[in-house]
Amino acid sequence: MTPSEQSKLTSLVLQYGHQSNKFWISTSHPHTSRSSWLCKPCGLSNSGGSSVSGIFYCTGCRRKAPPPMELNNARQGRGRIYDALKSYPDSEFLERICQDITKRARRVDPTMPPVDPTHLLTMYYTKPKKLGWHRDDGPQDGQSLAPVVSLSLGNDCEFLLVDDDKDPGRDNANPANRISVTLRSGDAILFGGEERWIKHTVSSIAENTCPRFLLDVQREEAERHCPEGGWVPPASFRINLTFREAPELLGKEGGEKFYYFATSARKFLKAQEELGVEEARRRVVEKRRGAKEKRQRRKAG
Repeated sequence: MTPSEQSKLTSLVLQYGHQSNKFWISTSHPHTSRSSWLCKPCGLSNSGGSSVSGIFYCTGCRRKAPPPMELNNARQGRGRIYDALKSYPDSEFLERICQDITKRARRVDPTMPPVDPTHLLTMYYTKPKKLGWHRDDGPQDGQSLAPVVSLSLGNDCEFLLVDDDKDPGRDNANPANRISVTLRSGDAILFGGEERWIKHTVSSIAENTCPRFLLDVQREEAERHCPEGGWVPPASFRINLTFREAPELLGKEGGEKFYYFATSARKFLKAQEELGVEEARRRVVEKRRGAKEKRQRRKAG
């Protein structure tokens, strides 16, 4: 992928995250808790437009000074958007990028199915966080055998796949069953057809390998869209664009059936509805304390 295409993609992603406040939430807004990536902004409902699950930066109040901002999954050092492809700015360009990548892959491997992307998951990583072993088989991941197209921008990363369904896919997995690929900025990896649900992980991130021209794009977008002092761009970053064909999810963006949240987050929201926020938080704290004590006992032997 050319530097100009990478720059345009990075600009589109950050522009969408800033202008729609989809990556950021306020850390000092009265309606925002420390678990703010789980919160809804005041005055918006889950059915409101394409604001996926309504958890983004709250603009419901007016303040003399802009509040500080943090990513909507700050604890993991990342921002996350999962929305219909057509909700993104210049969606035609994004779709063309996805189709071009898939056509190149099909020239090498004719068994790779074509794709008609309907949704785009965007991850903006500001910390060198690894990604655990998993398959893209959740209810929000689509049911089609069309390829998942994963495009990496910014920092280099090591992408691992396991080609044995019997492999547990954990840290002690048989290395002989692993396939290791280094993804540099502009590289893409696809899994479709028989390998649509292959187990994979991002095992490491090479910090400070983000191309300079993308750092310049990030700085320009931050200056253009962020309040003064509201957001300090990281020294390096990685953006991952994951295109999916999931027509059965069209129209469900922002609703409960979209399953935007991870399992733990859905459980928290359910507990909050049934028991109230204080009791839900108390149970989370109690569970974490118990897990910590269990780890300490294990270490003590």
